[in-house]
Amino acid sequence: GVVALEHPPPGKQVVQRWHFGMLNDTQRNEAFYAALRNQVRGGDHVLDIGAGTGLLGMMAAKSGAAQVTCCEKAAPLARAAEEIVTANGLEGIVRIVPKLSSALTVGPTPAFIPGAEFLVAPGRDMAGKAD
Repeated sequence: GVVALEHPPPGKQVVQRWHFGMLNDTQRNEAFYAALRNQVRGGDHVLDIGAGTGLLGMMAAKSGAAQVTCCEKAAPLARAAEEIVTANGLEGIVRIVPKLSSALTVGPTPAFIPGAEFLVAPGRDMAGKAD
């Protein structure tokens, strides 16, 4: 299973309310996990845009990805995702990048590698609105 945080910072809204429905939708999450297990291959680098808590990125790691880059623009949520990834022992595979995906650059230690094998961007349309 996946370990989640049980202690959000006092008085801080870390997660937008629409996240809860997605996180608690077992059927949706199992479908994504099945798809990731079917598509991700050993050695793949997965890019998860709008990663939220990092749930799908962790599923990609557990599905065999060698490297997962999770991009989350909301800094408090990105910090929570880092804690969740660490609590699940996946910090060596899953990297949380606290910025917009459009701000990712290719460089000596890139946040995105050209030729990444899989892209996960659930729950958002191209305009950035929640489904």
